[in-house]
Amino acid sequence: RVVVGLVKQTMTSSKAMTLQWSSDRTRARAIGLTSSAATFGWVAGSSVTGILRGLSPSAPSAVAVSLYAVCASLVLSFLPLTPPRPGSGGGGGGSGGGSS
Repeated sequence: RVVVGLVKQTMTSSKAMTLQWSSDRTRARAIGLTSSAATFGWVAGSSVTGILRGLSPSAPSAVAVSLYAVCASLVLSFLPLTPPRPGSGGGGGGSGGGSS
């Protein structure tokens, strides 16, 4: 619960990024896809949790932590640090990992 409390603003962040990264022409569709994906995840997650709970009481938590780790690594690896600039035709500012 503590981790969820710390990161529960993911939908707010997702919608903000969608608004920032979409053009006026594609904004409605992008917000619709974001909301649909969140709703699907909520329904599918509840269903999968029920199935996993039948296998083991700790299975839903283990799968949730694993999926969170996979998602975090994908975001850090592939999400550009900055939104694309209008007219640049590119994908933003970096790979997310930084160079230390």
